[in-house]
Amino acid sequence: NLLVEYEGTLLVVSHDRSFLDEVVSSTLVFEGNGQIGDFDGGYTDWKHEMAKRAAAVAAPLLKSGVVKPTGKAAAAAARKLNNKEQRELAELPALIERLETEQTELTTKLGDVSIYRKDPDAASAAKARLDEIEAEHAKAFARWEELEAVNNA
Repeated sequence: NLLVEYEGTLLVVSHDRSFLDEVVSSTLVFEGNGQIGDFDGGYTDWKHEMAKRAAAVAAPLLKSGVVKPTGKAAAAAARKLNNKEQRELAELPALIERLETEQTELTTKLGDVSIYRKDPDAASAAKARLDEIEAEHAKAFARWEELEAVNNA
């Protein structure tokens, strides 16, 4: 609580991702080649942003055939989508968008340090829901990638 209430700047190093998500508003990330990036948001926000960027880079490569899908995606590419999977593929972007919207709202709510003082139970509930959303988002995104690979094969 003291870290959350502190209004100055702190440099915090921790392997506890949950702790970092609760107290940081900006993240310094070692990007390789001696580069350090500054990202607005916590560790989980950065991780999701990197997943989006990787998917954006990989999608055109998969579609053009430069990179071939592996594992589940390769097996899925050998067949076509059935009607149920086509509906699921059509609905997944809206689900992913809803999850991202709720994730942004909860991240903003948890970014307000006063919630930890005023209503710690609400903060805990919001953090638990955020964790659920992140897991659900990862699952939905992975499923979308899988179906998209089959659809574009």
